[in-house]
Amino acid sequence: MRNRVGLIICVLVFAGALALFGCASANAPTEPEAQSSDQGQSELQADSENDAEPPSVEGVPAASEANNQGEVMAATVIKLKVNEQTLIATLEDNPSAEAFAALLAKGPLKVEMDDYANMEKVGQLPQSLPRSDSQISVGPGDVILYQGNQITVYYDTNSWNFTKLAHIEGATANQMRTVLGDGSVDVTFSLA
Repeated sequence: MRNRVGLIICVLVFAGALALFGCASANAPTEPEAQSSDQGQSELQADSENDAEPPSVEGVPAASEANNQGEVMAATVIKLKVNEQTLIATLEDNPSAEAFAALLAKGPLKVEMDDYANMEKVGQLPQSLPRSDSQISVGPGDVILYQGNQITVYYDTNSWNFTKLAHIEGATANQMRTVLGDGSVDVTFSLA
């Protein structure tokens, strides 16, 4: 009986080793596949060296265009149109900003915004966006997602727990107050 149990254990161990060896060799690339993979890697590296810096227009980083399925691949710049003035903002690198860019890929978004606390304009978004909240300080030109369903454009400073979506480079408090004006204002957000 002991010999039988030992034989069964040996057979199971041997079968397991064969299965393991068979899986490992089945997944190993053949020599032509390995060479093709190395060649593709070299081509990708050469392409990335040639495209190291994306082109810019008048100091503003270029935005990637949407692909055929309407998806935003890597939009980095948005426009805010207020009355007859256009402001350019650079998107942050977070899931909320990506979701906002995807929303804008469907078309321009017009938001009625009102003054709040003498520091920002705030308006309701048509849908909630994922939040990437953290305790941050903001200033003039910051575009913020608040509570997932409101968007704010700051013309003064504040510290709170919310998500930064974008920033208007070089914005000052006076410039932002002048552009945004007093009371309610319509702001149209779009991809650049």
